Amino acid sequence: MKSQFSKIAKIRKQKRDAIERELIKSQNKERLITHKIASIYEDIAAMTLPKEGTVSLLVMIGEQKTVMGREKKTLRARVDRYATPNQTASSRLSKSTY
Repeated sequence: MKSQFSKIAKIRKQKRDAIERELIKSQNKERLITHKIASIYEDIAAMTLPKEGTVSLLVMIGEQKTVMGREKKTLRARVDRYATPNQTASSRLSKSTY
């Protein structure tokens, strides 16, 4: 038997489900970006400066490290951007259950 509140309960459940989907998507994006950042750290750590050779080789290696550092910084900014929606989505979820 349906009560007068069953439509309200259905709408609240739909909103909660939508927020949960948004939260899961954001968490997956955050994990992917965090994995990329870890990979960049590993690549930078694996790079070794040449002991001999031309100066241009040394400059090239230094430039590669700089590029990787910039990419890491950009990815870190993206992680921070995804962290904010996660927090708001989870706070909305807790409010909608009460």
